[in-house]
Amino acid sequence: MVGQIFNMQEHWPASILLWALCAAAGLWWLRDQFQQICLMLLAPAWLICEWSYRASLYRGSNVYLSRMIAVIAVVYLTAFVRSRLVVVFGALFGVAAIALLVTTIFLTDGWGRWFNREMPALPLHLRLIAIVVMVLAIGAGWVWERRSLLPAILVTGMVFALPWLQTTVNETNEFSHQKWTRTEPSVLAYVLVGAACIGLAWWGVRARSRAVVNYGVAMFAVTVAWFYFSSLMDKLGRSLGLIGLGILFLLGGWLLERVRRRLMLQMRDAARTEAEA
Repeated sequence: MVGQIFNMQEHWPASILLWALCAAAGLWWLRDQFQQICLMLLAPAWLICEWSYRASLYRGSNVYLSRMIAVIAVVYLTAFVRSRLVVVFGALFGVAAIALLVTTIFLTDGWGRWFNREMPALPLHLRLIAIVVMVLAIGAGWVWERRSLLPAILVTGMVFALPWLQTTVNETNEFSHQKWTRTEPSVLAYVLVGAACIGLAWWGVRARSRAVVNYGVAMFAVTVAWFYFSSLMDKLGRSLGLIGLGILFLLGGWLLERVRRRLMLQMRDAARTEAEA
């Protein structure tokens, strides 16, 4: 496996495949959680790398790449909530939580960052392959945990809509008076991300997963702060913007913590009721 590193220059995704096969062999021989974690991270990584290798020369490829990673991430967030393999769940949840956050940020930039008119459009067959990978990931999550289908569909809808939710901003340089236009996420984009976070937290309550509830609440707080910094703070002025920031952190943090604790109590009461029944 180490020797194949020198062959990565020829076709580097093949090395990822080799590592995934080695992890599969290790899982078959050793039956331990470490090999399972390696396999479950390397197998989708190989699919994504193979697709990216063939699509990197086309415009819009990074948008579809981010969509695939986000869908696989939400499956890993929700499909192992009842798993007794605590190490596997913790590792996959941590990687998926970071991946979903990063890809969401990329997708809110829309098509502008990745759109180069000099590059050819992404072929239809590569788009279909990306969609098939996402469908297979959702199907695998449904097999592991049937209740994971709802959050997977929710996040899939979000990642397909986000690149289109852009607004055009006209700016002028105060010294040279040069004008230019740029795009930024619209208010609807932040609303959609916030709604997805609320949906994840609600699903976590239904699935009695403290990790998913905490993640949904934390990501909702990040979304609100992100919207304030990017869209409101500059328009309020420096003094008023800093005052609003303090109010947002103090009052918003207090309200979110109250909501989070109330959700935890609901989960605890529901579990106690089931145990008594």
